[in-house]
Amino acid sequence: MILTLDPSLEKPLYAQIRDQIRERIVTGAVKIGDRLEPSRELAKRLGVHRTTVGNAYADLEAEGLIEGTVGRGTYVSKFALNLIRQPKRRASNDLFWDGFFAEEQRDDSLGRLMASVHEPGVISFAAAHGSDELTPLDLVRRATDSVLRREGGSLLQYGSSDGYPPLKRYLQGRMRRDGVAVELDELLITNGCQQSLDLVRRSLVAPGDVVVCENPTYTGLWNVFDTPGIRL
Repeated sequence: MILTLDPSLEKPLYAQIRDQIRERIVTGAVKIGDRLEPSRELAKRLGVHRTTVGNAYADLEAEGLIEGTVGRGTYVSKFALNLIRQPKRRASNDLFWDGFFAEEQRDDSLGRLMASVHEPGVISFAAAHGSDELTPLDLVRRATDSVLRREGGSLLQYGSSDGYPPLKRYLQGRMRRDGVAVELDELLITNGCQQSLDLVRRSLVAPGDVVVCENPTYTGLWNVFDTPGIRL
């Protein structure tokens, strides 16, 4: 998949990657079930940090367009089929949330929800971050430069699998001040809520269990719990 980045644009690089991949999925250039390039390889090919590609993938996963599985990679989700099939439509407030939770209506309703996200005038809460226009890029740039000067090249290497040690120590101190006794080896920092939900499912949920959530809810939750034997 050929992607073109323009650092001179106001749009962040991760958003450029996200939008180009989304366009290829919606137009059918990338098919349902196709495996996406690993984030490390794509980042190296584009000349950007792996986190940049990771943020783009996280947005697409939150929108239900792709899904990642530990050890298998990242693939175009079956839910993307609903978005591809949807004609261009105006944003409206008539989303059928009850249908979204009905087994026979689930896929179609999710497609309608995802299609409305990209319509003019819609404020999207699909991803766990604010509008690109509200991002304090200068502050982020200075903070990034400061960390790079302090950490050097080690920052670009593989980190600890259970989280950044200084962050874990900070969280430990914060929790102890709040009266929670916790050891460092009891803290696990994930890459995001999607990975956290997956760990919850693998650790606590067994076939035949019922998982209760809000209505409406975070749509990426379906990618984790919509598996055979689990009722949501």
